[in-house]
Amino acid sequence: RSLLERGARALPLGSDFPIEKVRPVEAFFNAVSRRDRNGKPEDGWKKEEALDRFQALKGFSSDAAFSHFAENTQGQLHPGFWADWVVMDRDLLRCEEERLLNSAGAVVGTFV
Repeated sequence: RSLLERGARALPLGSDFPIEKVRPVEAFFNAVSRRDRNGKPEDGWKKEEALDRFQALKGFSSDAAFSHFAENTQGQLHPGFWADWVVMDRDLLRCEEERLLNSAGAVVGTFV
């Protein structure tokens, strides 16, 4: 968050595969809560660095595309852009924080 507050153009987020498991919704939870999958630390690690949900979503989409020079063809749902996207059974921007972590079965459909 402090990078964005200091004027960073983008804060790309993603997985560091193959070092960690590919769990994008869990990574979204980590970015907004600053806690691990076990809920630790309880108050969040450096909580002041937590992103709001829109910032996290942008980090996983348009900012990620910007980070590899693909902002004109990826990262947004826009005519002519490439897209892989999912339909979920919850709104990541509004659901309870714990529902982000407990996302098993949340994906209703995947489109490539």
